[in-house]
Amino acid sequence: EAGRLREDVLDLLALNVRNPSDFRGDLAAMVGAARLGERRLQRLFEEFGGPTVVRAVDAVLDAAEQQTRAVVATWKDGEFFGEAFLDDDGDGGRENIRIAARVTKRGSEIEVDLSESDPQSTRFVNSSHANMQAAVVMAFAYLIDPDIPKNDGALRPLKVVARQGSIVWAD
Repeated sequence: EAGRLREDVLDLLALNVRNPSDFRGDLAAMVGAARLGERRLQRLFEEFGGPTVVRAVDAVLDAAEQQTRAVVATWKDGEFFGEAFLDDDGDGGRENIRIAARVTKRGSEIEVDLSESDPQSTRFVNSSHANMQAAVVMAFAYLIDPDIPKNDGALRPLKVVARQGSIVWAD
């Protein structure tokens, strides 16, 4: 709040995760990285001005997109399907919970559709939208050239589709 840590809010969050110590360390690292990034961006804006920095960022994103599209274009076009099953919901209420992925690749575009996955569970095995999106992005990032920067530009060829209320995008 106003640039200062709210210990009461941090305590509330830490008390609601499985590993409070890890959470605190991870959060401190994220805040530190964001602050370092802020300082470095401020220096760039001061040295080169806003328009030049924005053009440079756009160029980096566009280059990553072009590199990624070049890789994806070499893959076989088609529609591919895979599924996996969670043994159960952790409480024995449901078994064989299906996660289904239909991957469509055309040219330099790729779509991962998880809409056919089972409905959400009343137990802890569900995924949030952010977690599902991150899992697909991480898998995609492993498939492209490791030298391509993993930024928003590199993700432009990827489309993720899912159904809200499902095991991969629970309410």
